[in-house]
Amino acid sequence: MKPYMNNEELIDELVIHKNINRETIPENIFNERGYTTLVSPYKRLICTNFDTMRQEYIYKENGDFAEYINLAKMDDFISNKFSMYIECFEKHFKTYVAEKLSEKFKDTNLSCNDYSELSRLSSCLPSTERIQHCHNILQLNCHFNCYDLLYFDKMYNTLEN
Repeated sequence: MKPYMNNEELIDELVIHKNINRETIPENIFNERGYTTLVSPYKRLICTNFDTMRQEYIYKENGDFAEYINLAKMDDFISNKFSMYIECFEKHFKTYVAEKLSEKFKDTNLSCNDYSELSRLSSCLPSTERIQHCHNILQLNCHFNCYDLLYFDKMYNTLEN
């Protein structure tokens, strides 16, 4: 594919190399959304096979471009939902950490401006290996609470020692 193509060239690319039926490609679709966000991410899902000799994907004959559009819409929906959940989790997690830190500061009569203590507490955060381990457990469809898995309560008990 050339570095920059106009809409007609992009459509020709779909018809010739991806076996898409020209009549199923909405007019001006690439004015609304770029080729690299609408076609490239989903080509492996839509292809029927991969030709290892020519190093290219093989597509069914007379394909319908609606498949790409539907996958893009589903992908957008999932991304938006995950963004909401991640934002919600982040907000609750930060609140949880702030509450735990403020409890420890109250218990020790430290000033909130004592960044050395904050630095010491942050060194007790779970390692990336621990977080990956928790991620692996979650992928096994075990229904644990992430807060419990990562032992967030225990990492703040270091001041009591």
